[in-house]
Amino acid sequence: MSRYGRTELLSNRINKNGSSRRADGSGYIDEYGYVIYGNGGNDNREHVLVAEKALGKSLPKGAIIHHIDKNPSNNNPWNLVICPNQTYHNLIHQRMRALEACGHPDWLKCSICKQHDDPKNMSVSKSGHGRHRKCHSEYECKRMLKLKELK
Repeated sequence: MSRYGRTELLSNRINKNGSSRRADGSGYIDEYGYVIYGNGGNDNREHVLVAEKALGKSLPKGAIIHHIDKNPSNNNPWNLVICPNQTYHNLIHQRMRALEACGHPDWLKCSICKQHDDPKNMSVSKSGHGRHRKCHSEYECKRMLKLKELK
C-alpha cells in the first residue's frame, strides 16, 4: 500500500469492468488516486481546477494543494488547502502526524528515540528537526566509543 492508502483508494474506485474511470464517465484516476481530466495531451487535475475556481484565478507558481482528509479523490472545496509552497505543505503533514501520534500538533518527534515531546524539552535545528538533549548526549557517547574502538 502506498502513502496515505492511495493504492487502497484507487482499488476502491475501479469499476466492475476494471477501468479507473469516474462513475460519471469523465476523467480517470491516476496511480496515486488523483482525478485527472484529459483532452488530447492536456491533462488537468481536478483538485487544481477546483482550487483555481475557488481562488478566482490561476494558482501562484509553486503552490501546492493539500487534501485535508488525505483522500486525493475528494476534491470538495472545503477539503482543499492552497499552500504557498512545498515547505508549508510539509509542515501541515508534520503537524498532522504529531496530532495523530500524541495529540499535540506543535510537538516534535525526537530523531533519536522517535518519541514526540514539547519543543521546549528539545534541541531544535534551523530546519525544524528536534532531539532530546539526553538522547543526543547518549548518542554522541556511543558514537565516540565506537570511534575509539576503531583506532
